[in-house]
Amino acid sequence: MQNQTTSLNLRSSSVAVGSENHSSRTSSVSNKGKRMKRDDLDSLSQSSKKRAGPLQDVTNSLAARGAGLQAQHKQTAASARVTRSMTSSGRKDKGAASGKASRSSDPTPTNNHNQGAAAGGYETVTKAGAAEGTTTCSASTTRKISQSFAQASINECAFAAGSSQPALAQGSRLQAQPAPLSAAHLRAPLQCSRRLWKDIDAPVRNDMRMCTEYVNDVYLNAQIKQKKHVPNPDYMELHQREITVTMRGILIDWLVEVATEYQQSQETLFLSVGYIDAYLSKARCVRSKLQLVGITCMHIASKYQEIYPPPLADFCYITDNTYEREELIQMERRILDVLDFELSVPTTWMFLMRFLRVAEADGEVDCLGMYLAELSLLDYSLLQYLPSQIAASAVMLALHNAGKPHWSTTLEHYTGYTPISLRECATLLHQSCTKNAPGGSTGQQQQRDSSLPAVGEKYAKENVRKVSDRQLRDFNPTLFDQPY
Repeated sequence: MQNQTTSLNLRSSSVAVGSENHSSRTSSVSNKGKRMKRDDLDSLSQSSKKRAGPLQDVTNSLAARGAGLQAQHKQTAASARVTRSMTSSGRKDKGAASGKASRSSDPTPTNNHNQGAAAGGYETVTKAGAAEGTTTCSASTTRKISQSFAQASINECAFAAGSSQPALAQGSRLQAQPAPLSAAHLRAPLQCSRRLWKDIDAPVRNDMRMCTEYVNDVYLNAQIKQKKHVPNPDYMELHQREITVTMRGILIDWLVEVATEYQQSQETLFLSVGYIDAYLSKARCVRSKLQLVGITCMHIASKYQEIYPPPLADFCYITDNTYEREELIQMERRILDVLDFELSVPTTWMFLMRFLRVAEADGEVDCLGMYLAELSLLDYSLLQYLPSQIAASAVMLALHNAGKPHWSTTLEHYTGYTPISLRECATLLHQSCTKNAPGGSTGQQQQRDSSLPAVGEKYAKENVRKVSDRQLRDFNPTLFDQPY
């Protein structure tokens, strides 16, 4: 029994020893496999590095060649060309020279890779230097152009102001801002294309209410726009069948009274008359609706121009309730549709205010010019002229009646008219004024036209110096041919 137990123990120990040997063999095999795999990976990485080495060298050489061509192109434009003709035998000497020039820590490179790096560094420095030279050249050119522009501007200012200071030299340093002009220089005349004219906006250059920066552009646009909105001067003969020129004058004379009663501005009155003529030029009107057209046009102009326009009920009241509120609204729609909602129309009053300021008129000339311009609203024959022509003619007649020079080069510059071009318009305006004046130009006493008294009564008051009660001076057509 004991012998059997001993044999079993020996057998189990042998089995254990066998299993240990088997596990050791297995671990050695697995370690061998891991070692083989690691060796394979190392060999593959080394082979890939070997294969990638020539490609990387080709890529680097192509990049270096492209950079060299680009640097050569830039240096050619700047008249400085870089050559890279080095032989294989002299590369070491060239690399050593470039290393000394750049103060490198390794002055004698020992392989081709270091030589290529040194050559690449030389190209980079040369490229940066060429770019810096180009930038400096462009900056200097821009500085010269700016200095030439500033020099031209200062020369113009010095010439316009009549300054006796010499112009700056071409190579001298310019100040940031020129010296401000004095009041005497601002009042000095400016050089026009052929004559001298005075800058009327210079004394009020710092007043933002005068809009001196673009006031000339505003009036230039108004002179262009007035030709588009000019009414048909023959609409009474072409379109209208029931209304006449006399009825139109009576309507406008009544609107003058309405504007005076409600203290409306002159621009509102001129806009109202402009809307009436524009509407009657395109649409036919019966006699019973003429007053409705007039009061509706004033209602539209009041809403467009006035800060506090009268309510619609007041316009019905001043017609003695002849028209209802619904009729005014319906007529307002029709007028706006005919006018195509274009309400910003240049008027005679707009040009008159500008031209009176150009003429540097005093109070008497201002009142007489306004009186003549408002009389032009009653005259149907003046519709053939532009609002700017009527305003310029009113200013010229007012200056002539006040005993002052009737025209000047400054007026010619700002109005665009000469006395010869205003001959016919001024003649008709003078005839229209004599109809409402107490004395004619020929010395024959005439009675003021009693059918249209509103304008004459308006300008017969003290606040407007009673200009409507004064006799006009003799009007000689040869006045337009005289030099000024």
